[in-house]
This record gives sequence, structure tokens and C-alpha cells, in this order.
Amino acid sequence: MLDRGIKYFNELQQSKKEGEQSITGKEAFFMYDTLGFPVDLTQLMAFEAGLTLDTEGFESEMAEQKRRSRAARYANKDGSVPRMELIAEQTAWLADQNIDPTNDEAKYLWDVATIARVKAIFTPDKTFTDSETFSVRETLSVSFWINPHSCRGWWTSVRHRNN
Repeated sequence: MLDRGIKYFNELQQSKKEGEQSITGKEAFFMYDTLGFPVDLTQLMAFEAGLTLDTEGFESEMAEQKRRSRAARYANKDGSVPRMELIAEQTAWLADQNIDPTNDEAKYLWDVATIARVKAIFTPDKTFTDSETFSVRETLSVSFWINPHSCRGWWTSVRHRNN
């Protein structure tokens, strides 16, 4: 996992224009949040490369991410969006239907189009349907089981409203 962060850091370092001597907080946070690269290691590598790390900018990005996370957590306290959670029964159904586990190799590739096919749709009543028999009601939250895909996690949730 560290190799992705090191590669990104090296590309970032090479892309710096003459006179740019800092890794921005946004760049460091991307490495931390998306690539799982420790910020203390980023700071050490920056020091060794003669660069500085905008720690205030990093802390600001971290605070903003925490705010977004809290907002998302509390957004559904009213129950308006059903909780979409797979349990053993649903994962067994997927296996019985020969729907392969997620192939997430593409999620670490950037600027690469990934072709995916909807294999199953997980509905609020905790059942699956296929895309050919699926119909959209007025307001609906669903989770798409896509394979392969470049999203984090096992499935992607969407909320659709007809106008």
C-alpha cells in the first residue's frame, strides 16, 4: 500500500514548478485519505526532498472531511432514507446467483474508463432484482451491485426522485 503513496509523491515532486517548495495540505490529504499514506511519512519525505508540508492546510482538509462525515451520518436520522445493509442472507443469494465478488482492481487507477455491468439491484425491502425487471417508483433509494467497478465498498447507493 505504501508503494502507491510513494509513487504519487514522486510524481507530485516531479510536477512541482521551479520555486514551488511545498506539498499543499490538499495534496497531503489526498495521499492520506485516498491512498492511505501516513501524513508523518509524507512530511518526512518532503523534508528529505527539500520541500515543506502545509500542515495547517492538511488539518483544514481533515476538519472539512470530519464535518462532511458528521453531516452524512446525521442526514438520515429522520429515517427518510432506508438503511441499505447486506447481511448473510443477501450475500448468500448473490453467491447462489453466481454473482462474483467485487473486482476492485480498477479503483486505484486514475483517469481510466471502466466498463461495468449492473448485476443486481438491492432494494429498500432488502431484496434483489435485476435491471431488466426493475422499475423506478416516485422516490427510491437503491444499491447497485456492479462488477467490476471502481467504487470503494461493495455497492453503490443512489437516491432517485422522479419529477
